[in-house]
Amino acid sequence: KRPDIVINAYSTNDMHVLTVLEAQESGQSLREKVLEMTQSFYRSVLQGDYNDDNECSSLTTPLVFHMDDYLGNEQREILTTMELSQAVSVLSQYYGVASFSYANVVRDLVYGDT
Repeated sequence: KRPDIVINAYSTNDMHVLTVLEAQESGQSLREKVLEMTQSFYRSVLQGDYNDDNECSSLTTPLVFHMDDYLGNEQREILTTMELSQAVSVLSQYYGVASFSYANVVRDLVYGDT
């Protein structure tokens, strides 16, 4: 049975140093890698179930939320730190997924003096 609600709140690991290394090894920018990973997640969750007549049943599509909790800054670059947040923003709007960012709320408090 498919879940009714899916919450992606694992964004700290989406921007792990291994993600940076995977992007480099595949000849992608970090932005391209993060967009690919996020889009793959959305597509796999939002695919509808198919009945015997091969018709998509929209009743089984779960409600999806994406929580961005990645504060970042281990890259020491503003644009690189914001790659995940930007990818989530663009793709959540495109796919109609609700997203919210704990990181954007507290980033100024955490990095205000740095």
